[in-house]
Amino acid sequence: MLKDVVSRLLNGKYELESFTPAMRIFLNTATGKAFWKWFADHGALGPFTFSDREQRGDGQVRRYRVRLGGNSYWFSVKLTKDGKIAQIYWW
Repeated sequence: MLKDVVSRLLNGKYELESFTPAMRIFLNTATGKAFWKWFADHGALGPFTFSDREQRGDGQVRRYRVRLGGNSYWFSVKLTKDGKIAQIYWW
């Protein structure tokens, strides 16, 4: 599911119902749009490998190793208890 969400974001598209209201607002800002365009410019999305999951009181954090254009990055997603994406981090 998350690989599909990231793939759509890299192509400038996303499904509103996948995100919390705050993330929807962010994704519609100039910064939110430019952020994903900048990452898309790194190259094609390659393997998306699950690393670990951390349970929290308000949901969970999932971490992945992601390849873009032949380079590896770490990616984490904070999900609410109802499965909505609340935060996305790259490093």
